[in-house]
Amino acid sequence: MQYGSNVTELTPKPELWSQAWQDIEVEFDYTQLKGVDKNFLFSFRDVKNFYEFHYNNDGSEIVRVKNGRVHLSLHEQGWLLNDRTYNIKIRYNQGLITYWIDDIPAYELNDWTYDPLSYGTVGLRATPG
Repeated sequence: MQYGSNVTELTPKPELWSQAWQDIEVEFDYTQLKGVDKNFLFSFRDVKNFYEFHYNNDGSEIVRVKNGRVHLSLHEQGWLLNDRTYNIKIRYNQGLITYWIDDIPAYELNDWTYDPLSYGTVGLRATPG
């Protein structure tokens, strides 16, 4: 799915994702690329409704976008280094968001903006930066 001219979301095909999957846990290995932001999407419905963990030169951030507006944004110090593989695990269960890097808890947040209709798929976002 293309958004603008320089942002791309990579998500499963709709026929491979069930809307019944509301509480999710996803785990994957991720190797950094030089010169790009790092973005992990979850509960992604479309480009105006999603959550993401975002890394750049300023640190890390968890963001919730609902109807095209930011409803949650928490920034912390912490970076993912280039040329290193990380094991990433994200759990989303009725508004409780838990995120691990190499089996070390990085975030645990009970989302006060949670609503039961905020479910969607998982994915990666590619952006320049």
